[in-house]
Amino acid sequence: KWHVRKECYVFLLNKILSALAGSEPQNQLEGQDVYGHLDSIIPQILKEKNAVALDAAISLSTLYADSCIGACSVEAATHIMLSLAKGPAFSSSRSSTLALTEDLFLKLIEI
Repeated sequence: KWHVRKECYVFLLNKILSALAGSEPQNQLEGQDVYGHLDSIIPQILKEKNAVALDAAISLSTLYADSCIGACSVEAATHIMLSLAKGPAFSSSRSSTLALTEDLFLKLIEI
């Protein structure tokens, strides 16, 4: 169910924000400290088919790329970028999805 997946993405996003404890995101967090498999699920969630859940997945992925050490490697950034490119984000007709996709894309270029 898409609404359950969306709530899971929001939950993980809030766990990252909580782990930051008010600090600015600077790739200082270990993904496993937030969730044991966070580094490996980020590329997978970008294949989300539901538009509303996809927005939450992209928001989580952007915060992950900004906050977690696991996103800093070229290999991880490449996997995330490939999932983003192959997934439904770029073909979305929703302006919110396209804006979030652009933010994530630009963040990955920084890495």
